[in-house]
Amino acid sequence: MFQRWSRSKEKPAGEFSGRHGDWGRDVALWLGRKRGEYTLAELGELAGGMDYAAVGQAVSRMNKRLAKPGALQRQLVKVEQQLSNVEM
Repeated sequence: MFQRWSRSKEKPAGEFSGRHGDWGRDVALWLGRKRGEYTLAELGELAGGMDYAAVGQAVSRMNKRLAKPGALQRQLVKVEQQLSNVEM
């Protein structure tokens, strides 16, 4: 999940996942929660050992950001389309 999102941002996941103010990690966590149906604890582990409460806050932040129309919503639509085209 983090790897696919990093490709859409054209940066390695490690370059944005821990940076303050970068919404890339929050989007990846939101996608994992809403589309991947991971638990907060599972997402925290996948994100490098985040506490489940911090993951919950990140997902909540993304819900608030996505409530407003804009570029982030358009970017997320593109990412979701890319994820739906994955061959298993």
